[in-house]
Amino acid sequence: MSEQNILRSITELAHISNLSRAAIHLAIQKKRLKAVKDGKRWLISDENWISYQRTKYSRDYSKTDTKELLFNPSEGRFSVNQAANELKTSPHRIYYLIYMGLIQPNKYKCHYILSKEDLAKVVEYGT
Repeated sequence: MSEQNILRSITELAHISNLSRAAIHLAIQKKRLKAVKDGKRWLISDENWISYQRTKYSRDYSKTDTKELLFNPSEGRFSVNQAANELKTSPHRIYYLIYMGLIQPNKYKCHYILSKEDLAKVVEYGT
């Protein structure tokens, strides 16, 4: 077994990462962290843990109250970061255009949801 694929328990990961066991359990429940069940214990490979660490604050998987993905670029709903990546500009530029009232995306709770029309306006105002 390669060093990248060592399996660790939730307790081990909680200890080395300063996260609570409950936070790690929640990540597994929400399918943000891949784990395998060994009897009563969950085991997580180092590879999956590293992948989770890179994306744990990502909003790409945020959902509405009806469990629908909040951001879905294939359906024309972008987060600020997704829009910035799509347009090869900085998220700060998009936030600035929102602040100035030049684009007016929809808002769900604390999330801005940009449409393809909003992206076209960003391009119009310059990236």
